[in-house]
Amino acid sequence: MSRTVKNYEIRQDLGEGAMGMVYYAIDLTLQREAALKSLRPDLAQQQKVIDRFRMEAQTQAKLNHQNIAHIYEYFQFGSEHFLAMEYINGKTLS
Repeated sequence: MSRTVKNYEIRQDLGEGAMGMVYYAIDLTLQREAALKSLRPDLAQQQKVIDRFRMEAQTQAKLNHQNIAHIYEYFQFGSEHFLAMEYINGKTLS
């Protein structure tokens, strides 16, 4: 799977949650790994959900701790909404 969203090349699925998908991507501008979290298309039609997703990004962006992934940016690409964050390679918590 390879798809470019803004300046991120999505290379593979990492997981799926209640609100959407998380992808492994490469930031083509800065040449760094990233995790992209996307809002499910059906939820992206609801302004309350979009606001909650954006608030999640704003809240996480204020945090600075070694055990919390850093947010790079929140953006909209067409009708899709994304959080770009630090990619942390390792085992799942489950």
